[in-house]
Amino acid sequence: MKLILNVDDLGLHPAITRAALEGIKQGVVTSASVLANGPDIDYIAELAASGSFRDISLGAHLNILRGVPISEPEEIPSLIGDDGIFLGSYTKLFYRYLLGKVDFGELELELRGQIKKLQSLGIEPSHLDSEKHIHAWPKLMKLVWRLAREHNISWVRRPVEPTLPHDWSKNALKARLLGMWCRAETPAGIASVDAVWGIVDQGRPSALRFESRLAAYTGTRIVEAIIHPGLPIAGDPALPRGYQSITADQRWLDESASILESGWPNMLRLNGIELTNFLEVPAPDKSKV
Repeated sequence: MKLILNVDDLGLHPAITRAALEGIKQGVVTSASVLANGPDIDYIAELAASGSFRDISLGAHLNILRGVPISEPEEIPSLIGDDGIFLGSYTKLFYRYLLGKVDFGELELELRGQIKKLQSLGIEPSHLDSEKHIHAWPKLMKLVWRLAREHNISWVRRPVEPTLPHDWSKNALKARLLGMWCRAETPAGIASVDAVWGIVDQGRPSALRFESRLAAYTGTRIVEAIIHPGLPIAGDPALPRGYQSITADQRWLDESASILESGWPNMLRLNGIELTNFLEVPAPDKSKV
């Protein structure tokens, strides 16, 4: 088995950047997904230009849920509130989507703008995923696949995670729903890892917990572990308008402690698991598209 340890939300806050850099230094973090509209995005661009992320893959963490959009407010009225920013509430956005009040043209404009923003900063995304896996909502995955092809991006996350039959927790139900939405076969020219880990165990991604779930991944070649670490320090800025709904500090610390613990290298070695990233695994053959 090959394992990609991917930090989501890079560009959101200095605490996340700090944790990602420490994870890279320790050889544990192998990939990260960047918020093009994140408050810390300019610093991420500086770090990328300096080579701080040369050993990992960087992707686009598509976001229509929180913060200030890349597009002008008048271009995407169906995605924002009266204050001109994203709704900040998963429930409100999903309800609007179910009622058919989200305009797909506006959605495509914003997502394309986020990819182009990263490219303009010198970040060529190796993969696409999204805040709260919103790209996996019914009908949205096809749009994201098309954008991936348009921008020569090989990998798109399919958030399919095995769950235990007796687990009826909120996160397990979420994982089952996402898996059901993602049943469509990935089209030619686009690849997805075989399974992900980190939806059910969000907030507690320890090596011991991952090892306890290995039986569910029997026969799986590539797994993407989705992690949200952060190392806040005194003097860090508060999350800005549009991001306050994120429960951050303690969750960041808990996930950092789990990922940066000494048990990961030993667990990976004992189970014959090799760390990798989206640039190292073979990309799909685009000549057959």
